Amino acid sequence: MAQLTWQREVPATMRRLDTLPDPDYADLFTTVADRAPQGPALRWLRELVGTAPLQVRVVLGVAVLVQRTVLGLRPARTADSRRGLLGWRVTGHGDDWVRLEASSSLMTGHLVYHLEGRRISFATFVRYDRRVAAYVWPPVSRVHRLVGLYLLRYARTAA
Repeated sequence: MAQLTWQREVPATMRRLDTLPDPDYADLFTTVADRAPQGPALRWLRELVGTAPLQVRVVLGVAVLVQRTVLGLRPARTADSRRGLLGWRVTGHGDDWVRLEASSSLMTGHLVYHLEGRRISFATFVRYDRRVAAYVWPPVSRVHRLVGLYLLRYARTAA
């Protein structure tokens, strides 16, 4: 069985793909897929989400609900669906990476996905824009870690 890991230390290679200065929280999920993801990272990520089985879509839906109701993260406001994914704005991408961003009055969040051969990495960066975020995010981050591990477990076999 392929390894699935979570860590608070985000390596410089992933950090360079992000634009959020001095995040208050950062973490990294990694796994090795059964086979290498095909195509550009953004297309792969869209297909992964778009073809997910019902139970994965339910988990994603609950995560989006928590993001909006508890964290106040606003969905991407764009008529162009190519600029958003699950309510997050696509703010950068290359052949092997994608950066998504969302913000609220409490915090700003960035998600960075990186594909390298069979390795799939997913980093989260959070900046507290108000003091209360330092109290709200830590308990939500526990759910974030569970959802992140669950989704990478799915991505590992779906790649």
